[in-house]
Amino acid sequence: MVVVADIRRRSDAFHFEIVVSDLFEQSAWRGEDDPILYVTKRYVRAPENAVIYDPTHYLRAHARRDPDLACRLTGEAQPADAER
Repeated sequence: MVVVADIRRRSDAFHFEIVVSDLFEQSAWRGEDDPILYVTKRYVRAPENAVIYDPTHYLRAHARRDPDLACRLTGEAQPADAER
């Protein structure tokens, strides 16, 4: 079984909710020519849908790959102690 979940902030305070965005079992990919591709496509679709629901997810998802991206997009200075 594959469960894909998203954590969404509910307010400015530390209130979050966990949302299951996709759930599927082996029977879903059993007849596929390439089961790994099938599972990967469904898994990748979840963060895409999270960005559609709340565009601020884009900034959080890409900040991991490019630590300076958030600062460049928002115009804020990067903290001096930020890890590189």
